[in-house]
Amino acid sequence: MRRKGAARRQDLSSAELQERREDLLRPSPWLGYSRETLAVHFMSRGAYELAEGQLRRMVWLNPFEPRFAERLGRCLLAQGKLPEARKVLEEGLAGHSEDPHLREALREVDAKRKGAMS
Repeated sequence: MRRKGAARRQDLSSAELQERREDLLRPSPWLGYSRETLAVHFMSRGAYELAEGQLRRMVWLNPFEPRFAERLGRCLLAQGKLPEARKVLEEGLAGHSEDPHLREALREVDAKRKGAMS
């Protein structure tokens, strides 16, 4: 029986194995940081959909890091997904009510929503 499990593990790529490990360990204050550089790079290149995927994974793995929610909120804002951005930022503020970066990002979302309504 062990042999079958070992054979199945060999069929998986190292990235897939890493994701399975992360899934088993979440939520964890230690996870998500390895994806941050990639997400920031994608955002800097305007590849917001790719960045969004990484950022959602980061928030899911580590809901304890307010910076992840802030980055995801800004990514959604850049894509014009204002209701989603607001929701993510509000959820981040629920756990980190004093975080100035989350508050500033939420103000930016609200300003853009007001501008879109005018």
